[in-house]
Amino acid sequence: MKKKKLILVGIVILALTFILFRGGSPATPRMTVSKLLESKNEMLGEKVQVDGTVLKIIRIDNRIIIGNKKNSKENLIIEIESVPPGTLTEDKPVAVTGYLRRENGYLILKRATVKTGCKSEYGGENE
Repeated sequence: MKKKKLILVGIVILALTFILFRGGSPATPRMTVSKLLESKNEMLGEKVQVDGTVLKIIRIDNRIIIGNKKNSKENLIIEIESVPPGTLTEDKPVAVTGYLRRENGYLILKRATVKTGCKSEYGGENE
């Protein structure tokens, strides 16, 4: 019985070490809005991180639109999972993480979290 417990403890320690060494969870692909739109069919349903510039904030629906001011075809609707950050403003670079879905013909990043930062950290697309 003692030998079985020792083996079980060893397996648990090995599994935890593997998880910690790996980083805990799989990496989320990080890309710009235009790169995401180029590979949208492969990325549908996947969790992705997108860097872009806030073009419009729709506070009633907890949605924002990020992308390229000069080309509206390179824009993406973001449905924020919780209350948007207080530092969120238009024309500000952001990094958004969520699940890419298609609704009524539009691509939407669902259950998204938003991180605001300086331009050096999250490069916007319309610079």
